[in-house]
Amino acid sequence: MIELTVLAVIGLGLFLLALTVLGLVIRAAFWVVLLPLRLIFGLVLLPLVLVKSVLGGLLFVVAGPLIAFTSIVAVIILAGIFAVPLAPVLLLLFAAWMIGRGRRPALSAGLEPPRLLSS
Repeated sequence: MIELTVLAVIGLGLFLLALTVLGLVIRAAFWVVLLPLRLIFGLVLLPLVLVKSVLGGLLFVVAGPLIAFTSIVAVIILAGIFAVPLAPVLLLLFAAWMIGRGRRPALSAGLEPPRLLSS
């Protein structure tokens, strides 16, 4: 029984060794085949990436303020669109607040400001 266990362990070790060697061979083949292609594409695409980043930066400088301005205008327009139909409701709420508030002084009217620790 011990002999079978030893043979199984040796077989498993040889199998793992074969898989490791096969992985190293495949990895080396990929490096041999793909590394020159990677270098060539790097040399070809690097100038294009640089041009793309420069043009993107210029476009951001030009379009950024335009987008910000149009966003501000859109917020103002949307506020007007929502505020005009709600104006009667807002007016009623304001009137109810004014009536309900009464002439009570604010809660902080009788309080004095906090003193500093040094005085």
